[in-house]
Amino acid sequence: PEHHTRNSSSWWMDPSHTGKHDALQFDPQSLQHNNLHNVSRIGKQKMDDGSSFASPSNGLRDHFLCRPNMEIDRRFCLIMMDEKITHTVEDYLKTIYDITSTHDRASTNQIAESLGVAPASVTGMLKKLAEIEPPIVDYQRHRGVALTPEGEKMALEVIRHHRLIEMFLQQILGYKWDEVHGEADRLEHVISEEFEERIARALGDPSHDPHGDPIPSKDLQMPPSSFLPLCEMRPGQEAVVLRVRDENPEMLRYLSELGIIPNTDLKIVEYSPLDDNLSLQVSGSEKRIVLGPRITSEIYVKVNPA
Repeated sequence: PEHHTRNSSSWWMDPSHTGKHDALQFDPQSLQHNNLHNVSRIGKQKMDDGSSFASPSNGLRDHFLCRPNMEIDRRFCLIMMDEKITHTVEDYLKTIYDITSTHDRASTNQIAESLGVAPASVTGMLKKLAEIEPPIVDYQRHRGVALTPEGEKMALEVIRHHRLIEMFLQQILGYKWDEVHGEADRLEHVISEEFEERIARALGDPSHDPHGDPIPSKDLQMPPSSFLPLCEMRPGQEAVVLRVRDENPEMLRYLSELGIIPNTDLKIVEYSPLDDNLSLQVSGSEKRIVLGPRITSEIYVKVNPA
């Protein structure tokens, strides 16, 4: 239906609204209008005969067909009936995971900046995600948001898809490391678990993606890692590049031209306290490279013992 009533059991979306990440729709009554509905779920659903589906869900992409007259168990509510909205929720969870990997909680402004949406839209979405039972986020006004164990599991599933796809594109299809992120962003939401596992087997179960980011295991455990932003290095220290943030293709191309990619050894030669620029050398070269903090904050290294 084109319109739904706003009430405690309905998440409403104005059909005229076109914002990419702003809307989330859920209306249990709409399940009665068609014979079959392809929907996404968390938890379990209570059928009209009192039985319920157990939830081995690896994320929002698990689907099943609803029978007419299905009763929604509100303790385990549906998030969405539109695939695009599912993608939006997954993007939120992935973004919150990324931010909280270096912060206790993610602020509304941090999420808004990362997703390119208005802070007010983020607040509205976080409130809706916090109302799900079991909740997938812990949202507290003025204190930001963190993922619950269920939300973290969903985020890790999307991240596993994304990073395996990046490796597949580079290793099998010959993409460059600055080309894979955008493609993986589009594909991560739609591949099946079977396809994910076939990619993993074909690649030999890689532990890291082309940018050095760790790939969650099949049971959604993130490999342990210890790294330091390059911007915190000082003269005389040596390190190996572990990972480079992958959102900026132009920066990735520039670093590739300089020879600064994962597993590259670096030596810090000089630091400028006025502008935080670092002068460094790549292993095997006498050439000095000067990088500013906008780049050095995007590169993560492991410091070599003195």
